[in-house]
Amino acid sequence: MCIPCATLEASSRQVHEGSDARPFRSSWHPRRQTRKDADLPRQSVRRNAYGEQPLTRNLEALSPERVLEDTRHGQPVLNEDALPPNLRYHPSTYNEYLASVYALWNVLDRSAASLDNKNTWLYGYMRKVQLEAYSKLVWKNNTTRVYCEIGMNAGHGTLAMLLANPRLQVHTFDLMAWKYSEPHAKLIRVMYPKQFHIYKGDSQKTVRKFQADVESGKTKPCDVLLIDGDHSAAGAAADLRNFAKVAACNNVLLMDDINDGPGQALDDATNSGLVLDVKKREYEEGNEDNPCVRVHHSTATKSSQKFGKQRSYFR
Repeated sequence: MCIPCATLEASSRQVHEGSDARPFRSSWHPRRQTRKDADLPRQSVRRNAYGEQPLTRNLEALSPERVLEDTRHGQPVLNEDALPPNLRYHPSTYNEYLASVYALWNVLDRSAASLDNKNTWLYGYMRKVQLEAYSKLVWKNNTTRVYCEIGMNAGHGTLAMLLANPRLQVHTFDLMAWKYSEPHAKLIRVMYPKQFHIYKGDSQKTVRKFQADVESGKTKPCDVLLIDGDHSAAGAAADLRNFAKVAACNNVLLMDDINDGPGQALDDATNSGLVLDVKKREYEEGNEDNPCVRVHHSTATKSSQKFGKQRSYFR
């Protein structure tokens, strides 16, 4: 039987006794040996806890003098020894992380607008307050290994979670209905080929197939789960029931737009005991954390609707 979390703060979440959680080890991929350095000692390949070769070299592989020089001047550290497809940069501080996310969001904004500028949900992604709440659940967290989400839209939240923890496994369930859906999924897969997994179609069907992989041990259950798909009460209730079957012990459940149908589904799930320890955050119109959904200038309207998000966990 799973032992529920005593608190939902990521900093104090503990893996239940008997868990098979494995800490991530620092690892790097050696430079490909060239004729120029053929006389140098050959470096061995170290693997992470999952037996995979990492995508980046650890900062230990950089010259200590170079790291000290960069950090002394407040500059992010760029690993110029990394060869493709290894990434040359990973944020080392949370402020660096936020700046990286904002820069990538600019790319997604422009890309989505160029592909489908008439879609009114073009900028309907997570707000800053949501980004900070969600990302801190996985930022440099070695016990949170799997993030599952229903609803990707343009991929802003998906990419933010992957950037917060490059060792995180992300399973995304989305209809892929927009013109930018496939191109953006492809872009995210290029950046995180071994961490990002997309399941196209109705989440009420695709999550059930995913459940079979979890039950067989092929895939790890979800430590953090986000439901932001079907906004009807019935649809959100179905997503809650299905996600409960793939949730890990000590899981954290995130749910958006609880002012709408998902809120009713959440209340019903809480009353039935399926969801525990609900903490709601609601933001009225005019609140600085509720700028409303940004839409194309020709269709922009003022919204009087409040939005909400909640954090809880499955029994």
